[in-house]
Amino acid sequence: MKKLALLGLFIGLVFIVSNVYAGFPKINTGNSITNKVVNTGVSTVKNKAIADDINKSIRNYNCKFSDSATTTATTCNMDSVINTIKSKKSTLEAFGLAKVYVHIKASGNSSTAYKRSSHIRDVMYGQMNWWRYNVRSVKDNSNNLAIWVEVKD
Repeated sequence: MKKLALLGLFIGLVFIVSNVYAGFPKINTGNSITNKVVNTGVSTVKNKAIADDINKSIRNYNCKFSDSATTTATTCNMDSVINTIKSKKSTLEAFGLAKVYVHIKASGNSSTAYKRSSHIRDVMYGQMNWWRYNVRSVKDNSNNLAIWVEVKD
């Protein structure tokens, strides 16, 4: 009897864990409008939590451009940033949980801002080989580089 109870507990645990890793289950309230609203809310919360986790990892790299004249040199290891995004993206998309969109905002002066954003975009695309980017350049005479992700169903 004890073995049967342990087997039931193990099967229940596998079911719960598989639901967690397969995304939140769809909720059926019996009303299609309510279903849509509830499931959209659940999906939004899930996607925001995933994006926040990835963005926290990216922020820890403290990426900026090295100086005001450079268009390519950064203070962070771009390969590490890209590997962080790639690993999380591949896991999410392999299980069909969500799609990852990359946002890049490179700052600089009137002659460096566009070159910087183009360079970062090209480096990331060259190593990640997918195209879901939003790239902006900002002419504010700073050396800021912002990279963040957005997660959508």
